[in-house]
Amino acid sequence: MKFAKKALQAVCARLDVPGEAAGAPCVTLCGFTECSVDCPCTIVEYEPHEIVAALDGGAVKIEGSGLEVRQMRRDRLCVTGKIRAVTYLEGGV
Repeated sequence: MKFAKKALQAVCARLDVPGEAAGAPCVTLCGFTECSVDCPCTIVEYEPHEIVAALDGGAVKIEGSGLEVRQMRRDRLCVTGKIRAVTYLEGGV
């Protein structure tokens, strides 16, 4: 399965198709106060200064202050607060 996913990502890159089409996570920042992760994810750490969401094959760590989960649906996580850094952790947590 991992081979098929990597092959699909390579084809998308070659054809200049956005990574989301191959199932890659889409992380969007709106200024320094809102971050959304558009893909299936699970929150594994939740502190006012750090939120970590596990993704398929990795994780996203959002660091800042006063962080809150504003919205969580099956394919979308929205975090608000003062965002200082967003890091992709390859291989998960």
